[in-house]
Amino acid sequence: MNKFTINKNKALGYLFFGIIILAFIIAYENDFSRSIGDKFLNSIGLKAWSRGRTGLHYTFFLFVSLLVAGIMGARHYLKDECPNIKKN
Repeated sequence: MNKFTINKNKALGYLFFGIIILAFIIAYENDFSRSIGDKFLNSIGLKAWSRGRTGLHYTFFLFVSLLVAGIMGARHYLKDECPNIKKN
């Protein structure tokens, strides 16, 4: 029987890649409704904008923080699996 083993660095790298995808899903907005991130922030009781529908857009900061964390984590954990990811 083959024993199934999971490479910890590879699994964490793909988890961070999933965070990058989640960041883009949160920022997605179509012409007919608010973004998914706006709906999420409103559902947990936070405002998505600083002044109604204008001002600072807090969802943008959520998007950027998730994107940066995902990129840095993926670069760190996938550098052995995909050596070209470190250069890009």
